[in-house]
Amino acid sequence: MLIAQSLVLSFLPALLVPHVNAGEQLRYRIVNGAHQNISIYTIANVSQASISWTGSTNDVSFAYNPALLGKPPQLLDAGAHWSNTVYGPIWIDFWSAKVADVQPKLGLVRLHLTLVRREPSTDESIYEEQAGDVTFVNGIMTNFALSGYLTTAADGTAPYYRQDVTYDPSELQSSFPISRHVTLIGTVP
Repeated sequence: MLIAQSLVLSFLPALLVPHVNAGEQLRYRIVNGAHQNISIYTIANVSQASISWTGSTNDVSFAYNPALLGKPPQLLDAGAHWSNTVYGPIWIDFWSAKVADVQPKLGLVRLHLTLVRREPSTDESIYEEQAGDVTFVNGIMTNFALSGYLTTAADGTAPYYRQDVTYDPSELQSSFPISRHVTLIGTVP
């Protein structure tokens, strides 16, 4: 399903403003665990104030997403960091970003990301923790990789505990590795 999206550029430092043109297409390979697909973003309009495009509904696209990762500082120096909390309908995401590498002459910014997601429910709690990097060149994401673990626990184990019931955490908790990789595979001018 394609959806129209836009980005107000005043929220971004110059190094994260995508250098794209109207009509340009950016193609990405997305590997989410064992599943793979291709995502295409078509630039609809570019102005000094904003960029609009159509593409899939992934939370990670070709441009830095301040609604997801938080508002970065205007000056991106190595070591600068910020965080953001996103409330979904059944989950809460805690994102943290830290500038791992910045090379202005190359237009390169690499951020180290961490994500902690909690999905509490009445029967079980899901806790997800991932870490990895995202790289932008001339404001266009070229690589995004997160990996970590997803843990499902009965309501009595963690992070939410009911005092009136005793559980054996080894029997009611499962954990497995998860990963997500997005790679730019080409552009069509």
